[in-house]
Amino acid sequence: MDLLKEAKRGNKKAFQEIAIPIEIKLYKTARLYFKQEPEVLKAVKFSLNKLYKEIKSIKTEEDIIVYALAILIKYSNQKVSEYSRSKTWNKKYNTEKYKLEYDLYRVDSTLEQYITSMRPEHRLISTLYFYDGLSIKNISKIIRKNEKNVERIVDLAREEMVELIINEGVKKYNDYV
Repeated sequence: MDLLKEAKRGNKKAFQEIAIPIEIKLYKTARLYFKQEPEVLKAVKFSLNKLYKEIKSIKTEEDIIVYALAILIKYSNQKVSEYSRSKTWNKKYNTEKYKLEYDLYRVDSTLEQYITSMRPEHRLISTLYFYDGLSIKNISKIIRKNEKNVERIVDLAREEMVELIINEGVKKYNDYV
């Protein structure tokens, strides 16, 4: 059974099957934008709902993740922009509870520290490329940037990550010896 065809016909179970692997990628990407679990879940839910409503416009199964991430990124950028102007939201969610929750979610590794220290656009591109396994072409579609610029950012990130890994290995070796 072709899940995409069934989902296009309105079969909710087919869509749910399609959505399972997508949901994890959406969650990880939403974590780049929001520290608070309720906001992350709201972004994922919005993206999946919109994807379900617009599934008929998707041509191939490979396009589903690209389309879903594009929806999430657009939504997240809008919300972050709105929230940055909202004193109430900043006061409500700028608490120790949510900072602790975010810190527990994050993996404490040199690589994770590097990625979280990147500029937001570079962090997004690196996450989409290295964690989600998307091609440079698909990433450029999602974030609407030139493929050459995306490739340059991926190359820079790769070089810095290799250097970090080598330095971490040398440090561990020196600590061992």
